[in-house]
Amino acid sequence: GFIAALSLTGDGRAFFQSKYIRTKRYLAQEKIGGGSAGRLAVRAAWTNRPGGILGNIFRLPTNPSNTAVLYYDDKLLALCEGGLPFQVDPYTLRSTGNDTGDYTFGGAVTQTFSAHYKQDPATGYVYNFGVDFANAKMTIFKTAPPHTAGEPGKTDTAHIALGSFMPFVHDFAITENYVVVLFPAYGVERQWMLALLLGWGTFGHSYEWSEDRGSRVVVLKKSDLSVAADFKTPAISFYHVAN
Repeated sequence: GFIAALSLTGDGRAFFQSKYIRTKRYLAQEKIGGGSAGRLAVRAAWTNRPGGILGNIFRLPTNPSNTAVLYYDDKLLALCEGGLPFQVDPYTLRSTGNDTGDYTFGGAVTQTFSAHYKQDPATGYVYNFGVDFANAKMTIFKTAPPHTAGEPGKTDTAHIALGSFMPFVHDFAITENYVVVLFPAYGVERQWMLALLLGWGTFGHSYEWSEDRGSRVVVLKKSDLSVAADFKTPAISFYHVAN
């Protein structure tokens, strides 16, 4: 990921800075010579390491932390659905050293955390989701504002079973009272996940459109994350919402 910041002072001046986010993925690539190496150091969602099956077997895609940022508890978190939030210094954009690296909201987030979180403007609660491919489920997160500096608010969770078809969900929506998740007819059969884990192909290129499966909409109450509705629709292509 690459992050930039524009700071405005009270006397009319402005300061700009930008830095690459030094994730484990970035450091691994830097170690072999960066982009000039002409090869990839780690496996990614859409690309594999050199070496074919043996070079990628049992290697999960790494997290680039390159899609969006969330300011929470005086921390700046770089987000991508490929892994955990990555904490950088909100003032210097430094991403190595103390108080940087993976952020788990006090241990509540352990695998993935989508880039397109939603924050309720009335309550300050942060809503998001993550996908657990191994157990074929989506987790919905509801995180309260921080209690005090350095102490994240309580995170409540709910789980949505995905079954044998793993749809590609990149975004979701909230309303005044509900969380709305739309599952498109674009996904991967769970049976292929083992082949991907064994190094066959890339995760991103394994997704396919499945018209006959249709789409699914799940609506949860924001108050307690209980399911208010769960129904099928004709096949829908869905990526982002203006919400």
